[in-house]
Amino acid sequence: IFFDISILLFIIFICLCIFFGNLTYGISLIDHHQIHSTPLDSLYYSYETILTIGFGQHIPSTPYLTWITIISILFGMMCLSLPVPFLAIYNFNLDNCEQENIKMLS
Repeated sequence: IFFDISILLFIIFICLCIFFGNLTYGISLIDHHQIHSTPLDSLYYSYETILTIGFGQHIPSTPYLTWITIISILFGMMCLSLPVPFLAIYNFNLDNCEQENIKMLS
């Protein structure tokens, strides 16, 4: 079941990046800013934001992009932190199974 959840979270992460990339590209087109001149630049900006890498080459240039950036950071942090409890539960159950097997063999 752990692998099913991890695949689901990965798909959600990819969808979030594509969604926020398209959103920043659309806002850049409406506001006539050339910071995200291509869809690939917007997608790169989205990954850069959601993965919390930092803004080396791109920064939000309008208030709309700033709000989109804040929201995408929040979603990114949730998406990156959700697997941690599942990993802990999976490892705990794995340890319990190993201990039960050792007791049965003894």
